[in-house]
Amino acid sequence: NLLSQYHQYKSEQHAIMNVINCYLREFAIPNQDMSIDEAHDDLPLCLLYDRACPSERLLTIRFPVANDPSHSARIVLPVAYFSRLGKCQLSGSPWLKTDNQPWVCLNIYQLIDYIHNYIATRYQLDINQEIKDQIVNSINMTTAFLQSPTHNCRGIQSNKSSHTNAHIPNNYIPNNYIYSEQALLWGHAYHPSPKSRQGVNTTSLLAHSPETQSQFSLFWFKIEPSLVTYIGEHAKTVLSDIAHALLSESADSLDPISQDDWVYYPCHPWEAEGILANLTIKRAMASGYVVPLGIAGKSVSPTSSVRTLYHDQLSHFIKCSIHVRLTNCIRKNAWYELHSAVYLNGILAKIYHSKRLTDPTFKLMLEPAAATVDMASKFPDEDAESIQFITEAFGILFRESFTADEIKYLKPQVAAALFTEDRFGESVIERQLQQRRSRTGHIKGEIPSYDSLACLWLDRYAHILIDGTFDYFFNHGIVFEPHLQNTVIGFNQGLPSCVWIRDLEGTKLVDTLWSLDKATGLS
Repeated sequence: NLLSQYHQYKSEQHAIMNVINCYLREFAIPNQDMSIDEAHDDLPLCLLYDRACPSERLLTIRFPVANDPSHSARIVLPVAYFSRLGKCQLSGSPWLKTDNQPWVCLNIYQLIDYIHNYIATRYQLDINQEIKDQIVNSINMTTAFLQSPTHNCRGIQSNKSSHTNAHIPNNYIPNNYIYSEQALLWGHAYHPSPKSRQGVNTTSLLAHSPETQSQFSLFWFKIEPSLVTYIGEHAKTVLSDIAHALLSESADSLDPISQDDWVYYPCHPWEAEGILANLTIKRAMASGYVVPLGIAGKSVSPTSSVRTLYHDQLSHFIKCSIHVRLTNCIRKNAWYELHSAVYLNGILAKIYHSKRLTDPTFKLMLEPAAATVDMASKFPDEDAESIQFITEAFGILFRESFTADEIKYLKPQVAAALFTEDRFGESVIERQLQQRRSRTGHIKGEIPSYDSLACLWLDRYAHILIDGTFDYFFNHGIVFEPHLQNTVIGFNQGLPSCVWIRDLEGTKLVDTLWSLDKATGLS
C-alpha cells in the first residue's frame, strides 16, 4: 500500500544521506572532490527549474579517473543544508553524469554499486560485498521499524498527557530518559548501515529492539554457585539485587530469596537458544549444575545500544552478551573485555570521586562489576570453543544507572535523541526549544528569541562537555569518546545542567602520563 511504499522510500532516502555523508568525510572532502553551489551549464532539468525551496543548495561530488583528470564523472544532489563540518541533509535524489552519457537519477542500490565500484577501481581494492549487504539489511530494518505500531510515535514525550488518566498513579514520574533511548529511529548519521542487525529473525528483532519501544522479560537460569565468576568487589551483590528486583513477584520456584544456594542468572532472550543448544550446557543440565527457568520476571527496556537493558528499579544497567551482528560487529562480551572494563573502572573511579565536589556537572557512568559462567573446572575434558562460547554468552557488564531523584529532577536524555529527526522529519531539539520559549513567555510575559535560546542551550552543553573532557585529557591523561549516543544530558529548567559519559569501552590512557605497569589489566 501507499504507506508501506512511503516507509520504504523514507528508509532509502536516509540511507542515501548516510552513504553520501560517509563518502564526503572519508574521500571527497580530503581529496577536494566536492563543491557546493558550483555553477553548471549541464544539469538535470529538475535541478535547474524545480528546486524544493529557495534556500536549497546544490552539492557536487566529482569522481575523477586516475591519471586522467579530464575525464570525471560527477554526482549532483540538492541539499537542505551543508554544514561547515561537511555534513549534508538531502532534499532530493542524487543524479549521476558520466562521460558521453545522459543524466541518471540514482536510487540507493545504484548509488551503493557505483560508489563501491569506483572506490574499488580507484584504490585497487576488492568489492566489499559484506558492507553492501549490511546497508540493504539496515534499510529493511528501518522500514520494519517505521511500519511497527508504537505507543511513542512522536519520539521523546515531554509530559504524561499521552497516558490515559485512568492509568496514571498519583506518584507518577514521566521517564523521558528511556523515551530518548528508544527514539533513535535513524541511527548514526555517519554510519552506512546504522540499523543493520543480522543473526535473529525479524519478528524477534522487532520484539526486542528499542526502536519499537519494546519491553521484555529476560531468560533466567539457576546455576550452581561455583560456576559463576565475578569481577569487581560488589559484583555478586549487584547480580543478586537484580535477580531479587526482577523476580520478586514471580512464582516461588523462581524466587531467588527462597533458595540462597542457587545463583539466579539472566541472559538476553536472543542468547537463550544458543546457550541451550551448547553441548557443555546440556551436560551441565544433565548433571544438575544448570537449570533453565525460561522467560520470567519483570520487563526491562532495551536502550539505544540494543543489548544494554534498563529498569527504573535497578541500580545498574545490564549490558548483555548477544551473538548478533549489530551494524558491523557481533556484540558478545569476551571475558578479557569484561575484565578490562572493570580494571579501567578502578582507575577512573578514584579520579571521578575526587572531582564530585569540584565539578559535579561532568559525570561518569562507571562500570564497577561483571560476571559470567565458567564451565572449565567442572568439565576440563570439554571442547575449548564450547567452554569459551558459554563464557561469552553469559558475560554481563554492570553499569551504574540513574537514581530516582536524577530521573525526577535532572530529566536525563540521550544527546543523540535530541540532535536528530523524528519519524516525521522534525528536529527534536528544535521542538523542545520552541516549547521552552512558549513556557518562558507564559511565565515571564515575554517570549525570548529562538536564536538566543538556542545559543544559550548549546553554550551550556558545550562548556560542560568540553571542559570536563579536556580536564580528564590534559590533567589526567584519559581520553573519552563522548559521541552523541554515549552522552546523556541532564537539565535544569530546560537547559543543560550536567552530562554523563557512558560506555567506557573506547576510553584510552595517554602513555606520557600513565606507566605500563599501571595499565596491565587493560586490553
